[in-house]
Amino acid sequence: MDRFDILFMLLGMFIALGVVVWRKAWPSAAVLHDLVDLMNTKGGIILLLWMTSMIFFGVGMKMVYWGVNRMLEGKLSTDNALILSAFNWITGSAFGGAFGAMIKTMTGDDPKHDRNRITDLPRDETQTGAASKQA
Repeated sequence: MDRFDILFMLLGMFIALGVVVWRKAWPSAAVLHDLVDLMNTKGGIILLLWMTSMIFFGVGMKMVYWGVNRMLEGKLSTDNALILSAFNWITGSAFGGAFGAMIKTMTGDDPKHDRNRITDLPRDETQTGAASKQA
């Protein structure tokens, strides 16, 4: 195997999974629900779109350098339609779509919690209870 970095990454992931299984540290359903609620907010959506934008940007840059290298080696002609349309898709549709959606998504929603996690009471009762104690 030529790519030892991929092998080490997979080995690290399996070791981490083994530690989680051995310590019985699986996340609860409430934690996963909170994570999904967090990703459904303005910041979570922007984070996901930023990550996909950077992935497409990195793939686009690697593809440019790969294509130039293949052209310099004489294995690819400068007017190859396949490489040009693939590059156009990555830079235009994929990266442009994710980055444009990230800019558009700067108006996210607040979390959809109907209960306060600390007191496990509906938010209205928590707010009115705190106001009555102060008075």
